[in-house]
Amino acid sequence: MNRVITVILLLLLSISGFCVQPFITIDTPTDLAKVPWRPCFSGTVWDDHASVFVVVHPTEVSSYFVQPTATVRSGGKYEVVTYIGESVPGLHSGKHFEVRAIANPKIALHEGMVLANFPSGEAVSNVIRVVRDETSLSGCEDPVKFTGTQTANASDLKSSGPSLVDSPLKPVVPVPPTPH
Repeated sequence: MNRVITVILLLLLSISGFCVQPFITIDTPTDLAKVPWRPCFSGTVWDDHASVFVVVHPTEVSSYFVQPTATVRSGGKYEVVTYIGESVPGLHSGKHFEVRAIANPKIALHEGMVLANFPSGEAVSNVIRVVRDETSLSGCEDPVKFTGTQTANASDLKSSGPSLVDSPLKPVVPVPPTPH
């Protein structure tokens, strides 16, 4: 009898649409927040095992930059330290950037890719806007202020793709996978 009741309850729940819909949010920073060169973005994704990427779009150009893969912890909490512009002090101060998080992207992404638009995924966050400010804290657990003396090394730009240092930035047009 208990088994029949369980089956009926499961059927009713599935018919009513009670299931977890894929979602991803950016919880910090918030829209229009001031951020340094290397801010920490954190949020929530419905699946602890989701592949999460953050993509940054400087509003003055048409390119979209794929950031390092986010670390997803139990409970679906994710965190990633991103690059907002270049490390040159003052170069991007006051400039606006759009940021979106993507869960389980439809195309293979890797850090350093330059795209022509935000990629799609099983779930995508709302776009938030941030403003570059050299004096802002990073937002990570160990706050770090950008003092203007830090430099980026080529090793900081780990990528399995072409080097961003050695070539001009050109949008990469994703090619859909071929069916097997």
